[in-house]
Amino acid sequence: MKRIFLSLIIVFAHYTLFTFLLVTLNLSKCSAQASNSGGFRHYTVSSGLSNNKVYCILQDYKGMMWFGTEDGLNSFDGYSFYQYKYNPGDSFSISNTIIRCMMEDEEHNLWIGTDDGLNVFNPA
Repeated sequence: MKRIFLSLIIVFAHYTLFTFLLVTLNLSKCSAQASNSGGFRHYTVSSGLSNNKVYCILQDYKGMMWFGTEDGLNSFDGYSFYQYKYNPGDSFSISNTIIRCMMEDEEHNLWIGTDDGLNVFNPA
């Protein structure tokens, strides 16, 4: 009986040590992964974005990033933003400042869905 008890204690000790090492190694792996990540860069109105509510994102064939927001369409070249907004006096402006969705077709036109319909834009 004493041998069985000692065997159980040894098994329990090994199990505890194994569990401790497994948890420790996994935690150190997670912290190493977190410390190697580059982190997040934040772009907001103060960075040049027209609005902080971003509804859709598209990267075009040239690598330009496009963001549809609550207050206009934004292009971003990696350095600065350019804003496209509705102008009631300009029949060639986008039809609404609320941009809901975007896609690029095979001819590199941007199709932009707004709260006032569909727009086609060729950024070339």
